[in-house]
Amino acid sequence: RQTYLIAFLHCLLILFLVTRIYEYAGPAIWIIVCIQIVFSMTRVQMNMAVILSIFSILMSIYMLIFMPAKELVFGYTYYIPNTLLLIAFIFVLSLIYRTNAGRVQRLQQQYKKESDQKEEIAALYKKLEKEENEIKKKNEELVTYMNQLKLRDEQLYDLAYFDILTGLPNRKMIMEHLEELIIKMKQDKNKADKKQFYIVFIDVDSFKNINDTIGHHYGDQFISYCSERFRQAISEGDMLGRIGGDEFALIIERNMSTGEVQKYIEAIRKKFSQPYKIENAMLKLTASFGIASYPSDGDSTAKLLKCADLAMYKAKTAGKNTIRLFEKYMQLEIEHKEMLETKLVTALDKNEMTLVYQPQYDINGSQIRGVEVFLRWTLEGVGVRHADEFVTIAEGTGYIIPIGSWAIEKACVVIKEMNEKYGMSLCLSINISVVQLRDERFYDIITGILERTGFYPGWLELEIKETIFVEALQQANILVLRLKALGIKIALDDFGVGCSSMNHLKKIPIDTLKLDYSIVNGLSRNDGKADIVGDMISFAHNFDIDIIAEGVENLQQLQHLDKYGCDYIQGYLFSRELEESELESLLRQIVSVEI
Repeated sequence: RQTYLIAFLHCLLILFLVTRIYEYAGPAIWIIVCIQIVFSMTRVQMNMAVILSIFSILMSIYMLIFMPAKELVFGYTYYIPNTLLLIAFIFVLSLIYRTNAGRVQRLQQQYKKESDQKEEIAALYKKLEKEENEIKKKNEELVTYMNQLKLRDEQLYDLAYFDILTGLPNRKMIMEHLEELIIKMKQDKNKADKKQFYIVFIDVDSFKNINDTIGHHYGDQFISYCSERFRQAISEGDMLGRIGGDEFALIIERNMSTGEVQKYIEAIRKKFSQPYKIENAMLKLTASFGIASYPSDGDSTAKLLKCADLAMYKAKTAGKNTIRLFEKYMQLEIEHKEMLETKLVTALDKNEMTLVYQPQYDINGSQIRGVEVFLRWTLEGVGVRHADEFVTIAEGTGYIIPIGSWAIEKACVVIKEMNEKYGMSLCLSINISVVQLRDERFYDIITGILERTGFYPGWLELEIKETIFVEALQQANILVLRLKALGIKIALDDFGVGCSSMNHLKKIPIDTLKLDYSIVNGLSRNDGKADIVGDMISFAHNFDIDIIAEGVENLQQLQHLDKYGCDYIQGYLFSRELEESELESLLRQIVSVEI
């Protein structure tokens, strides 16, 4: 519309020029017309140029025919060439227009293309900006996630290498640190100044009594307090760790002499021994310390730990609250222990295990109650080993389970055969290890043995040490009740050496109480403690519990026991341990005397 309107206005202008001022301007008017036509070409579209050209030609024809001759008019010879030139001019302009129009069209297309590309680029930039924001957001999320992973790694590291209760390095960290120290020392072995370090095992004395008397919650508090006591006592740079329930380890990397280390540990022991108040009660803290040094006592982590552990064990057996340095003779014990561990695995397969039987009599020695079974190990090249020498090792390796099962089943077969052969009802007493007591399969093992051998459950008496019962009272009580439901008797062995003997009689469902050898032996010394034995026997009888005194070796002990109403005795006064053939001879003799 705009183009047609402008063309219409130009046509009016041409008409005005021709009709009004032609007589003054003359042919110059056509110059104006040509300029208008040229101007119209700038519109790019042909509409205006066509309209102006046609109108100009028509006006030329009109002037030639109808305009009166005037002074400035030149006639046909002027108009015709001018008209032809105008037409040619218009034709040339048309060609130029077409050329320019094509170029303009290409430019427009290029412009449109570039405009589209610009829009695409703008859209791409917008998309990139959006993606950049998303990437930024994801990057922030990734950073947060990485921080969480780092925190989790730190937490996992703490769980892997630090004790949760005390915050001290745990056993794993202590062992790895020892490995690193040993490697470092071996790399530096060529240096002139030979260095050494020490590993100290620390065991808190009587910790189990804390758990049993005031509970595990306070036991944890006690361990935390112990760790804090040790922290305060050790020097900066030494590494303290908790390696077990009540066991700690101290690594001393400083270059100290043996005497200096002993003084240092003694100072720790004294500071640790200060009384501790809990539940309005004052508890005395004591600990046993075992010291081993690198490289004199061992050049590997395993050897050092064994040496320190053995030294600590020696400190405990020496009366607790003491310090022991590892000595070479202890190494022989370690080697002997390792030898026994190796050979114990094949002891049953080689038929090296045997049983011996010690009779139990009534207080008068007139009737045999039963027998207690003891293990013996005939080791090639070494000789006969008593149970005390290898049972602890068997417990540590777990091999006590098959050995104990074999011993019970073998004894059941032997005693059942003798009971049936001689018309007796001998009671078979056999000791139970703490490992067996805690084994979930033990009840099934016992029932399986009774089923296979046909042994009468009422003849079987399982002996459990008082200290073991106290350590695992709840678990032991549950097992004992199940065994008693079968008709099996339960005996409390080594009575009198525990820390809370009389009190536990009220809680433990037992049938027989065995006075420890140390208690019976004291009856010979006339030290005024004999009445205590009488109180024990009387207290047990109040709960319908039979009393067996172990280790009776002389008449003086027998007289005291008879005086206080002891039920049965066992010891060398009446009989030593007998082999199977010797036991059968004894029973045959008893039967022949009765007949």
